[in-house]
Order: sequence, then structure tokens, then C-alpha cells
Amino acid sequence: MFLRFFSQVQCYDPEDNKWTLLSPTPFYQRCISAVCLDNIIYVVGGLLSKIFSYDPRKDSWREVATLPGPLESCGLTVCGGKIYILGGRDENGEGTDKAFTFDPVTGMVEQQPPLQRCTSYHGCVTILQRMNR
Repeated sequence: MFLRFFSQVQCYDPEDNKWTLLSPTPFYQRCISAVCLDNIIYVVGGLLSKIFSYDPRKDSWREVATLPGPLESCGLTVCGGKIYILGGRDENGEGTDKAFTFDPVTGMVEQQPPLQRCTSYHGCVTILQRMNR
């Protein structure tokens, strides 16, 4: 089986209707997940045990944290200023029920209670409900 890994990053500008190349990722990977928090893009997955951030204002990448093990095709969402890393596949291609939070302010990764079942190749979303007072 032939697998391709990429480091190229492109940005689409809807006003100009064109794509431009940005700084390449400092890694070659596939099946990564990304989420934006405070105008920074965070990338997890692709069998990396690292979390990387991309600052579009500086067009630069950096490694910001390390996970306990590699994940591929995990789900990401943001809530309460933290990034939630949910499920995915481990280095053996097995689905996992692991859950972690990453706090960009402290740089800390914390393991959370496991999901109710193993899941991968999924999307995640955060819905905040406002309470009427």
C-alpha cells in the first residue's frame, strides 16, 4: 500500500478567489485534525505525539506540547479556552477511547475520563448554552 504524507500548507482567500502557499508544516503527515483558538491554529494527529501551532500573522509553526502517545484521525474541539482531543487511532491502527485536554496558556496536556466507546474519523463540535438570568 502506498501512503503519501504532506507538509505543504495552502490558504484560500475568498475575496481574491485564489490560493497561496504558506510556510510548510515542520512535519510530514496525514489524517491530522486542526482547530482554531485565539487566532492560532492547533494541529494534532497523523500519528504524531506532538501538538503544533500555526500563527497566521507570523506565518510560522512551533511545537507546543507532547501527548502520551501518537494519535491519528482524532477529533478536536474548543471549550472554555482548552482544546479537547477525543478518540482517534493509535500507532497500531486501533480505535481508542482516550480523551485529553490541552491548555495553550499553561502548555499542559491532561488525560480526561475515557469516551464511552472507541471512535475515530469523526468530527467534534462545542455548543454553548446561554443561561437566562
